[in-house]
Amino acid sequence: MILIPCLFRLYESNVSERIVPNFLFYNNIITNKIDIIQEWYKLKSESSKSLVFNYLSYPFLINEMDKYKIIQHEHRIRMNTQVNMSYCFYKMPN
Repeated sequence: MILIPCLFRLYESNVSERIVPNFLFYNNIITNKIDIIQEWYKLKSESSKSLVFNYLSYPFLINEMDKYKIIQHEHRIRMNTQVNMSYCFYKMPN
């Protein structure tokens, strides 16, 4: 766990200088081991306010495909919420 904050500092330094391509920070071992959607739910939950470690707090480790999965999942949830809300308002009597 100490390694990730060190990598974060390296990544921050690299952002301004662009010495190393960003994809070299991606860690496929981590993304293959974790359930990225479950990590997203943990991050969004109320318990995430505590000091629980979450890999999504370090997005530079996550590859582009997994980031896409997260965005797609979040978009699907928003769409379903909008549909449910519009359906509820449509069914409400005047």
